[in-house]
Amino acid sequence: MRSAVLCHAREDKDFAENLAAFVEMNCSVAVSVGEGRIRDGEDLIDRVEWAASADAALVLLSPESVGKKWKRERWEPVFDEQASALAFVLLGKCNFPKLLKTSYPFFDASEDPLTAHRALKRWLLATFGLYEDGAQLPERDVQCSAEPDLLENLRRRIADRPSLEFDISRADALAFATTYREDFEGVFWIDCAYRDEAGILGDAGRLLNLKLAGSTEENKQILLGACAERRFLVVLENMLPELRELFPFTGRTSAIFTTRAKLKPPRPLAELAALFSNWTADQPSCLRALGEAKHHLELLPFFSARNASIAKQLGSAMCALLKQYERFAEAYEILGLMKDAAQTEGDSLRRYDFEWEQSWILERWGAPALEAQRPAREQSEPVQTGFDFA
Repeated sequence: MRSAVLCHAREDKDFAENLAAFVEMNCSVAVSVGEGRIRDGEDLIDRVEWAASADAALVLLSPESVGKKWKRERWEPVFDEQASALAFVLLGKCNFPKLLKTSYPFFDASEDPLTAHRALKRWLLATFGLYEDGAQLPERDVQCSAEPDLLENLRRRIADRPSLEFDISRADALAFATTYREDFEGVFWIDCAYRDEAGILGDAGRLLNLKLAGSTEENKQILLGACAERRFLVVLENMLPELRELFPFTGRTSAIFTTRAKLKPPRPLAELAALFSNWTADQPSCLRALGEAKHHLELLPFFSARNASIAKQLGSAMCALLKQYERFAEAYEILGLMKDAAQTEGDSLRRYDFEWEQSWILERWGAPALEAQRPAREQSEPVQTGFDFA
């Protein structure tokens, strides 16, 4: 958490508190207002010099804070040698060295405070290195189709303060995320097509660079906790309506849940199996295809013998990939689907093997392992899913 001090006159307390609230909502920055107030016997330059211990000093220029005369030999050394990042905010007409407007970050809030607040927020994000210019947004299907008024309304609702928006069209969400990405520390677009809670969490963890190796509930708490501390924009496309309440983002993060579009059919089973058969060569493509692949595995009991064999190979490759990334909650679900298929086929030995691998994951989570006895018959075809539970 970075720190900032608002250097201001006693009379500017209300403006200072409003600005501090805006900054703290929109940046991972702790803002001090009381400590930045000019004390009796001090002037604004004294307070700026005192604020050198903070990461940033935000100096409010007003008729009340600015003296009648500025002696350059006094203020210039203080401002030029300031250890913290230094910026000036103009509240009203007053006498200050014009050099401040050209030599330092300067924000005029005298006529349009909101515009100044927004510009200051972006400066803080960039100055502190909080802005992550690495958002992987999908390409636009059309040119910016969103109306300017709609984008401005969205900006007020979810960029000026943390909030959630529901049923925004994909085009409008993409236009907003592209236009105002610099209002956030990071922008993350998650396609939830064919994804359940565990899969969405896995995809979110990969994008946010979070290690989510626990159960679905544990992973959700880690994700929501990380998002509460950071000023992110998370766009969740094509999420099932019944899953929305499972992602109650709070704290600093804003989220957009787009209107669910008609999904394209998943790629054919054989095509996905071919992709995953060499998953080590193209892991990003396989990670993006996990939802489609799992959709096929959910239909495994209804496949012909040939397609069932292909699906089982696909499931084994998916488990190996998920183990590589320690996404065990998703692997646990895949093993469950394959275990149920084995049960339907009456293959008790294969069912036991999948259950044993689920136990390996449960033990890793510190949960009680499943208790089952190994069937007393030889196994003709060993199960290989990438897990080592010996």
